Amino acid sequence: MGLFGNRKPKLPSYAGAGLEALLRDPTWASAIGEAGIDPARCEIVLRLAEATVASGGAPESPKPAILFGQGNTLAIAFPAEREVRVEKRDKARADLRTQRSGWFQIHFGPPDGLNGFMFWGAEDNLKLGTPEGERFGEIMTAFLHGRLKARQVVGTPQSLVPSAEPVAVASPAPPAPASDDPEDAVRWKLMSSAHSAIAEMMARYEQCFEKAQLVEKALGVANAEFVNGARQHEISKASFRAHALGQERELEGLLTGLRTATSAARQQWKDLLFLLPAAENDVMRFANWALPRGVDSEMFSFILGNAIFTSTDFGVTREAFWAENDRVIAAINGPGQ
Repeated sequence: MGLFGNRKPKLPSYAGAGLEALLRDPTWASAIGEAGIDPARCEIVLRLAEATVASGGAPESPKPAILFGQGNTLAIAFPAEREVRVEKRDKARADLRTQRSGWFQIHFGPPDGLNGFMFWGAEDNLKLGTPEGERFGEIMTAFLHGRLKARQVVGTPQSLVPSAEPVAVASPAPPAPASDDPEDAVRWKLMSSAHSAIAEMMARYEQCFEKAQLVEKALGVANAEFVNGARQHEISKASFRAHALGQERELEGLLTGLRTATSAARQQWKDLLFLLPAAENDVMRFANWALPRGVDSEMFSFILGNAIFTSTDFGVTREAFWAENDRVIAAINGPGQ
């Protein structure tokens, strides 16, 4: 028999498998049992469409994964190339927090370290401001404080809020007030459209920003001689580089989406300004029309504060993204800041 004769075969894709199917699958059940996890005794058994698992080496983004909360243990089971792996952590070390754009994550060490479970998959929607995210935050907080019973939370992020409607990225504009100006009704509709388009653009920008940061972090570790006080092996460096390259490819796809969303937001903003009375600049043009008509202050501030991004082009590479990001920051700060 050859050198690799006993090598395990590659696992099939489990992307479409539900929670019960995964728990019954012999490969998953064996790995979960060997890790000391008993789903029947767990307070939390949550099937995730996607997660990012960082355990000191290169972060992995398995699809799907199962998050377990059992007594003093948090664990996540996921398919690697040839086996189902289970990463376990002490609940006492867990720190539930959110990223800058609201996605939930659990750290088991310093926030800037590579040890934690992160949940930023769009399908799971575990983000502040969404029904799934808000409920997830409540459940994890209760678990960390020992307030859950066995089998209390079993399912998917969506099953946690079965009656909840999806939350729109942007709230609709309030109804247009009565006006003698027939164009005002059109302006209100355009403002609502601009608000939604700008919100979509900013959500995509946040995704790109966090993905670019993840690439930078992985590259930083790949180039580091020492990690956590120990000299890093070349195999570890290569693993981090490979992970960075994979994340960079995903970033390029996200940047393409950002460019499309920015173009749409730019057009909506221009259409709105076109119908507004002339003023010395775009800010005053919008303010002079919106403020006297009682436009919601939060909506007004959001549109005006982010309209500058409609004139951006972040490109489709990490280098172009950071260059444009620096340009926009400099433009916002202005001279002398």
